[in-house]
Amino acid sequence: MGRVSASTDHPESPGVAGARGRRDWYGLEARHSGLFVLRAGLFAGIGVVAALPTAGLDADARWWVAAICAAVVALHGLLRAVAERAPRLLRAGVDLALALDAGALIALASLDGHLASRALWMIPVLTLAATLGLSSLTGLKSLLLFAIATGVIWLLGPVGVPLTDGLLPLGIAAAVVATAAVMVRVNERELVRRGERLDVLHDAGMAFVATREPEALAALAQDAAGRLMPGWAVVVALGDPTQEQRTWRAGGLVHLALPITSPTPESPDAGPEHHGVLRASRPEPRGGRAMNLRAQQLRALQTLCAGLAAALTQSVLVDRLERLSLIDPLTGLANRRAFDDALEVELARCRRTGEPMGLVMLDVDHFKRFNDSHGHPAGDRALAAVAARLTATARREDRPCRVGGEEFAVLLPGADHAATAEVAERLRAAVERIRLPEGPVTISLGAASAVGVREGESLVAEADGLLYEAKRLGRNRVVAAKETRTPASGPPPVAPAG
Repeated sequence: MGRVSASTDHPESPGVAGARGRRDWYGLEARHSGLFVLRAGLFAGIGVVAALPTAGLDADARWWVAAICAAVVALHGLLRAVAERAPRLLRAGVDLALALDAGALIALASLDGHLASRALWMIPVLTLAATLGLSSLTGLKSLLLFAIATGVIWLLGPVGVPLTDGLLPLGIAAAVVATAAVMVRVNERELVRRGERLDVLHDAGMAFVATREPEALAALAQDAAGRLMPGWAVVVALGDPTQEQRTWRAGGLVHLALPITSPTPESPDAGPEHHGVLRASRPEPRGGRAMNLRAQQLRALQTLCAGLAAALTQSVLVDRLERLSLIDPLTGLANRRAFDDALEVELARCRRTGEPMGLVMLDVDHFKRFNDSHGHPAGDRALAAVAARLTATARREDRPCRVGGEEFAVLLPGADHAATAEVAERLRAAVERIRLPEGPVTISLGAASAVGVREGESLVAEADGLLYEAKRLGRNRVVAAKETRTPASGPPPVAPAG
C-alpha cells in the first residue's frame, strides 16, 4: 500500500476551484476517515470489554474506562467532521488525532495498572495504522507521542517501577513502523512512476487534441515516449511499413518496435489502418541482463501509440471534411464558401500590394429551359461540362468556383480591366464549343476588377450587374466595365477597359 505523500506536511495539490483539497496520491480525507473507523472500533471494543465484570476492574474504573472510550470516539468523530467541513484544517486534524490517541492511552493506563496496563498494546496497532494509512513520517510522529505518553504513565505510576516494564509495546511498535515504512516506500515509488506515466499520457492527449499536422503529432508522441522511457532513444516514423510489435538485440543495442495502427474508419472490419511505427533502442545491459522494460511502460507506450493513431485518423477525417465543405460535389470546383474566403484573401492582397484583381461572374444561358426539356441528369452533365471547360481555359493562377445553381465565378489574381475582359471572352468562347447530345451550351459573363481598397460585396455586385446586362442584351456575351460584347454570331471584340 502506498502512502499519501512524502509527509503529511506537504501542501495540498491544486484542484478544481471549489473542490476540496486533495493529497498527491490518495485523498487524505478518505484515509483520515478510514482511520477514524479503525479508532472508533478499537476504543469502542475496549470500552465494551472494560465494562464486563470479567475485565478485572472495579465498578468505578469500568465506568471510567467506558466513559473515556466514548469521549475519545466522540472527539475523533468531531475532528473528522471539522476536516470534512474545513479541508484546510485536515492536516491539523490528523496530528490532533495522534495526540488524542496518546492522551487516551495515558488516561486508560492510569486506571489499569499504569505500565502494566493492557492499554499499552494499542501502541503497535495505532502506529501501524498511522504508517500504512497516512505516511512513514506520520507513523514516526505516532510512535514519538506514544513514547512520551509511556514516560508520563511511568511518572504517574507507583514509585520504584522501572520504565523498562513498558518498553515492550514501544519496541514492537518501532519494529512495525520500520518494516512498514520500507514497504510503503517501495510501493510509493511505483505509485509515483505510475502517476508520472499518467501525467505524460494526459499531456500528450491534450496536445494531440490541439494539433492537426501529422509531423507535429509525431513529434509530440516522440517527446512523450522519451519521457516514458528515460534512457531510450525514441523515433516515431510515420509511413514506416513495420506492422508487428517486437523486441530484439542487435549491434550491442536492445530494440523495440511498436506499430501505430487504428481501425479503418470506412470499414472497421477490414483490418487496422497502419500509420507508422514507434522505435526505441538503448545500449544492451551488461551480463545479458533483461532490457529493463517494465510491463507498465510497455502498456503506456501502447496507449500512447493508440492515442497518436486516433489523432492521425482524426486529422485525416477533419481535413477530408474541410475539403468536402469547400468543394462542390457535382463539378469539383470550389463552392460559395470557398469563393467568399478566397475573395477576401485576394482583396486583402490587393490592399497590401496595390496590384489589381479581376472577377468574372457567369451564368449558363436558359438553364431552366434546358433542365425542363432534357431532365436534371442532362442539366448536371451540362454544369459539369461547363466547369471542366472553365478549369481547362482559365489561367493557372485563376480560381473557378460554382457559387449557385447554374452560376459560376472566376477569381483572376493580378488581372486588370483589360486582362479580365480578355479572360472572360476566352471562357465564353470555350464554353460555346461544348457539344452535348442535348444541344449547345452558352454562358453570359460580367467582368469587373479591383485595384487597391475595394469591398468584396461591392465587387461581386458590380460583376453581377454586368452579368445581368449581358443577359438582357441577348446572352452568350461578355459585358465589362459597362461596355457590351457583341453576340457570338460574329467575332466578338473585347470591350475596352474602363
